[in-house]
Amino acid sequence: MGLKNALQEAEGTAQEGVKPEGAIARCPLCRKDTLHAFRPFCSHKCKMVDLYRWVSGHYVIPGDPEQVLEKEKEEALEEWQEGGQDGPL
Repeated sequence: MGLKNALQEAEGTAQEGVKPEGAIARCPLCRKDTLHAFRPFCSHKCKMVDLYRWVSGHYVIPGDPEQVLEKEKEEALEEWQEGGQDGPL
């Protein structure tokens, strides 16, 4: 089945409110139709743009990194103390 047929099938089914199996999704960056090889992106270029945005700090996960690290350290120490293991590492 070609891309055009898949799009027509997806549009017809979407009108009925049901997504067909293997429905074509939209690229989160440019909103073009995606291909399975690069999903969820439409191309290698969009995939690399997204990676660059993460690496360069354009995208961030909210929260104070220091608080997250301290909490993880405390949890690991508690697990170690409860488990009676030789050490946390």
